[in-house]
Amino acid sequence: MTVSTLFNTDHAPGTILKDMTSFLRYVQENELEITGNKGLLPNHCLSEINAVMSHPLKLALKREQQMSYPHISALYLLSRSLGLIQIAQNKSKRFLTIDAEVMAKWDKLNEVEKYFGLMQAWLFLCDERLINQGKHASFLGILGSAYRFVKENMGKELEFTDKEDQRWKLYGLKLYSLALLEMFGLVNVQDKEESVEKSWLISRISVSDFGKTWIQLLEKINCQKLALHFEDSAEAMHHFHQRLTPFVPKWKTCIELKKKTTDLGLHFFKVSLSKKIWRRISIQGSQSMGALSGSILDAFDFDNDHLYRFTYTDRFGISKTVNDFRGDEPPYADEVSVGDIDIQIGDEIEFLFDFGDSWLFAIQLEKIDPHFKNEESTVIESFGEAPEQYPVYEDH
Repeated sequence: MTVSTLFNTDHAPGTILKDMTSFLRYVQENELEITGNKGLLPNHCLSEINAVMSHPLKLALKREQQMSYPHISALYLLSRSLGLIQIAQNKSKRFLTIDAEVMAKWDKLNEVEKYFGLMQAWLFLCDERLINQGKHASFLGILGSAYRFVKENMGKELEFTDKEDQRWKLYGLKLYSLALLEMFGLVNVQDKEESVEKSWLISRISVSDFGKTWIQLLEKINCQKLALHFEDSAEAMHHFHQRLTPFVPKWKTCIELKKKTTDLGLHFFKVSLSKKIWRRISIQGSQSMGALSGSILDAFDFDNDHLYRFTYTDRFGISKTVNDFRGDEPPYADEVSVGDIDIQIGDEIEFLFDFGDSWLFAIQLEKIDPHFKNEESTVIESFGEAPEQYPVYEDH
């Protein structure tokens, strides 16, 4: 296969489309209740999803967890990044659901468009903090690690003797990225057969013929330079598509990310310092995040004399920050409206005040009333005595 004859048929390589279809069908047919702010898959469903994958893993787990299944985590990341699945709330329950509007657009795409739409999400959108507690890898880092692994291992077989050998030889490449390399048909992976383990143990990896073509393709469009040139992922995705269309003529339509509209109603937040100290605050969606900061600090009798930062995970699973206007890094809180924050009912925003003393508030969005008008923010309910902002310690 050469770049000039890439995708002369409608059949996309690898199992990524088959596995994504199976994954989305499972989410659609099952109400998957979630816990926590990230919205990970419930543990009880993981073995069932694993069983319908093209590459089911044989694991001996006492306790199921999503990170033990790199293929499932990869599909979860892709579908969240594109907005195919989202978090919804029904009374007191939060669950994963298919976004019908995005799904309808997805169904209209041909196989090649779906394939490269998923590849775009992997290389430019996925925020792995959604599935682990590690540091965020930029799209340049994700693209670079995948490119280097395939490039360095073309024309040879990579063999692993044990778990430690695997860890060192795969250094810098996350297992979910290896799962994607396999599902996109870029590498062939053979598992160890002699024993059942608690994690994915691999015997051999080789680069596929299509993987070699993929490297040629990235080099023809100078993809790494492209990633360096555009800091914004949406802009990088657009140019990635434009540069690939001469080589992939069947890729005409991209998946459009659903844009957030401003919620102008009255927002009701529960702001907690601990389980025993919290306040309920209402604020109009048209007011700024800077105004929300001031309302929180007033509610806890704090002086607004230090910098702060808001952090949240949007509906695509991407971590976002809004910063104090007195700092150096945008977006600034006085320029972002409360109603522009892309979260769902039940989601949390982290509010870090005073980077020295590190006062950490959890802000949960409880409801939005689109009809209630109240220009002034209001403390509706208080529980627990606020701590001293600057406690005095006596010497003994």
